[in-house]
Amino acid sequence: TRLDISRKCLLGVMSRGLRLVKLGLYDPGCEEEIAFYTFEELYSWGAISLQTFEFRAATERIPFSFKTMHAKEIESKLEARFIRWRERRLYLQQQQRQRRQQQQ
Repeated sequence: TRLDISRKCLLGVMSRGLRLVKLGLYDPGCEEEIAFYTFEELYSWGAISLQTFEFRAATERIPFSFKTMHAKEIESKLEARFIRWRERRLYLQQQQRQRRQQQQ
């Protein structure tokens, strides 16, 4: 696990997944995106303790673990975004099926 990565990185809950950003240690305004994991790439996430949030991505061999006082908050926000993303995806798939049927 990568527990030390949270000292230099920020984990962002986005509408399509998780964003990992490297914070500028010597230049506070400077940040650099390290990775963006979409919901299609994520296969598990959650607060594994009161102070640790962990997620697994299909493209990574080991899980990412973050020491944070907000593990449950991150988990609930990510779950809410996932539900909205899934509903939107299902809606769009249904719309595509209807268009195909109308074209036939």
